[in-house]
Amino acid sequence: MAHVISHTEVLNCGAEDAWECCKHSDKVLPDLLPEYFAKSEILEGHGGPGTVRVLHFGPAIPQAGAAKERLDTVDDATKTLTYTVVEGDPRYTNFTGEVKFAPTGENQTEATWTGHYDPVGDAPPPEHIKNISVLMFKTFEKAILAKKTVTHTETLAATPDAIWSAVKRENSILPAALPHIFESCTFVEGHGEVGSIRVCKMGSAIPNDQELVERVHLFDDASKTVGYTVIKGDPRFKHVSAVMQYAPGPTEGTTTATWTAHFVPVAEGVTMENKFVIAVWKALEAAAQA
Repeated sequence: MAHVISHTEVLNCGAEDAWECCKHSDKVLPDLLPEYFAKSEILEGHGGPGTVRVLHFGPAIPQAGAAKERLDTVDDATKTLTYTVVEGDPRYTNFTGEVKFAPTGENQTEATWTGHYDPVGDAPPPEHIKNISVLMFKTFEKAILAKKTVTHTETLAATPDAIWSAVKRENSILPAALPHIFESCTFVEGHGEVGSIRVCKMGSAIPNDQELVERVHLFDDASKTVGYTVIKGDPRFKHVSAVMQYAPGPTEGTTTATWTAHFVPVAEGVTMENKFVIAVWKALEAAAQA
């Protein structure tokens, strides 16, 4: 019978925010806790079930080396992630882990890590792994408390229905209208529904040949609202998520477009500009008018 080790930590932040940080821990942990997590590599996938990643540990974890993990479930409804250690500490076999976040009050979350394992010989319980889970949870809390918000609203000269129709076609609209910003936009998983993964190869206006990888976390036809979380993108930010909504405008035949982004900057003073959002809206407006 497998052995079990567990730890629960109360975090001073919302469960949704903690869950988003967990799903993007590959970026958050090396940024904020490099002495424990030197770097993370994604070998397969985009953060969903089946993703294989390697966590390289820092000098604060002596002789730990690296651990290869496979994500088994990533459940937004229950805010639960489970994984299997493919290669790790040789003192334990059949190691699986579960991370779960449950709201316990306003801006308060109960974060629980549970490990199941078989010890090799007389290996002691993996207390060091449990202690790392404590650091991980507090790092998520730190990132969330550093989160900043920016919003922008614009009136577009087209109806909400026409704009929303253009939003659904933006993978073809944006590279054609804004090739200097978007070289290409392609769904590599899904077709735009919640859970879909989109890869945007950025154009010459974006330095260093960046590639933007986004996960759709909200798509609602009724309210004409779409939300996404950046899996891979601008290195100036540890975390970025945004929501765009298209509502009836101040006059007939117009749309009020609202963009709200939440981000955690790598350094103080780094902010998020709205110029690319405005460019996207103007391209959607032109397509809607056409």
